[in-house]
Amino acid sequence: MFELFRAIVPSYHKKILDELPQMAAIQHNNCMYIAHHLTTLGHQFSNRLPWPVSDGTATFIDMVSPLRKCGQDCYLAQLRRQRSAILESLSLAGSFVGASNPTQAQAIEKALKQVIQQLLYLNRVWRDILPCDVFLKSIGALLNAALEEIVKCVLNLQDISATEAGYLHQLLSVSLDEAPMVFKPVSENPEVAKTFSVTRYAKQWPRFEKLLVILEATLQTIVDMWGDGKTSFARQFTVSEVRGLIRALFKNTDRRAEALARIKLPAK
Repeated sequence: MFELFRAIVPSYHKKILDELPQMAAIQHNNCMYIAHHLTTLGHQFSNRLPWPVSDGTATFIDMVSPLRKCGQDCYLAQLRRQRSAILESLSLAGSFVGASNPTQAQAIEKALKQVIQQLLYLNRVWRDILPCDVFLKSIGALLNAALEEIVKCVLNLQDISATEAGYLHQLLSVSLDEAPMVFKPVSENPEVAKTFSVTRYAKQWPRFEKLLVILEATLQTIVDMWGDGKTSFARQFTVSEVRGLIRALFKNTDRRAEALARIKLPAK
């Protein structure tokens, strides 16, 4: 019966497991629940089994790992689909080029809103199904993928005017304010809240925060934030990334050349 469940459900219900994230989460839970009980099922009912298997030799341990893998594979496939959908939404932002253009600014805003709405939708359909830790890790992984793509696109910009930097900062700041909402209300659970932070589940969060600071910072402020190359800011960006941002944001002057020279790896 357990083998039939593992073999039939993923194929017979493939369409619904692919299209509905809540059903993928339920399948994940079902597999984990059954696998958990299989660890003790043989011992629990040994007195009802005929000899010689009633002496404790009958177990279902060999089915535990395949069932867990069945649930994990289904759920991870759903996460990959959601990640692709989020990145597809961000592609509408046109690599974040020309943010000062009203039409392009509208496209960027729409793309960012779509990402947040997708994450809020997943929040609603997953938060009452998945265990807290699995839920937070899943939402965090998807948010992290979005942040990584946003940061990468901005770092790749070759020329960012002061006006464009202001628009980018304004547009991305909305995401900065709204992103923590995708973890609620689970993150507000008293036990979870003790150790919760967005950074714990979305490793790109500090880079995203610092990037917004750079977009509004003066040349001297960036140099000061870099310091001796051992600051918290310097841990988030490489030398080439900071130099690239300086070249994109500021005109080619002696002050810029001096600033670029000061952005270097710390002395050993």
